Amino acid sequence: MRRALLLGLALAGGFAPAALAFDCAKAKAPVELAICADPALKAADDRMSAAYATLRGASDEAQRTAWRGDQRDWIERRDGICAQYDQGQETSFDRACLKRMTEERTRELSATAETQGPGAPRFLPVLTRVDDAAAQISVSILRPRAVDDAFAPLNAALEQAADASEAEIGGGEGPYGRTVSYRILYASARFVSVFFDIYEYTGGAHGMSYGRAVNFLPAAGRALAFDDFIDEAGRKALIPLCRDSIAAEKRERGVPDELIAPSLTDEALGDGIDVLPAWSFDAKGARIRYDAYALGAYAEGSYDCAIGWTALKPLLKPGAPLPFD
Repeated sequence: MRRALLLGLALAGGFAPAALAFDCAKAKAPVELAICADPALKAADDRMSAAYATLRGASDEAQRTAWRGDQRDWIERRDGICAQYDQGQETSFDRACLKRMTEERTRELSATAETQGPGAPRFLPVLTRVDDAAAQISVSILRPRAVDDAFAPLNAALEQAADASEAEIGGGEGPYGRTVSYRILYASARFVSVFFDIYEYTGGAHGMSYGRAVNFLPAAGRALAFDDFIDEAGRKALIPLCRDSIAAEKRERGVPDELIAPSLTDEALGDGIDVLPAWSFDAKGARIRYDAYALGAYAEGSYDCAIGWTALKPLLKPGAPLPFD
């Protein structure tokens, strides 16, 4: 297969080079001006820059090139998502969006869990990056790796969920693109939930974005199963909860009322609930990801059925190994 894999790991030691934050006195770009105008946002950007500098400082030249390319691509995505375009005016930026994405990026670069329970594994970020213009292949995959060898089964599950196989890439010939980012939503000795956002392009009019979660029971050395936390009655009771959650989101996105009910049938909602990698868990509750096309047109994008712990707990089996710490 004609490609090279570049892996970047933060060193386990205390290496802490100077941050690569930009100087606000020299800021000119609209996004830089927006960051410098908000002290909390600038502080968040400085923390991200420090995490990025730590990774690059702990890497060899090939790895630094990989991290530089990944950070460049991330900045481009962030600016595109958070930009606000006013007709006839310069581009402005949603500062709340910038801060949220910057904080998520800092946790990604430092492999830090959003919520950490007792005995949580310590993670390091792993970057796989391929740039092969001749073969039309562009791959940038970030995933966490638990440092302790005792978590080898968890690491295998994370690698399998995030990485692209040779079959997916097509034997080394493109066009093929894959971008993967991650969030460690919860981590403890009892339970780990990691959610991957994946974009894949295999030619055609557009690529596909989808979500995939790894929910793992470290002590048992295996992935979470439905039988561990919910029965058939509980799963069926989720359907009206997901219908209400997603209907509200569709209204916020401006989907006409007459199109909402037909898209949220029991069958369509149940199909998503039955896919365990669509589930993820954090301190607030559970989310079930419905990828594009599952509940509407491609242009609608994906939807998350968000269920708080107050509503979810009565539907769960006693002693369910979820983040209740």
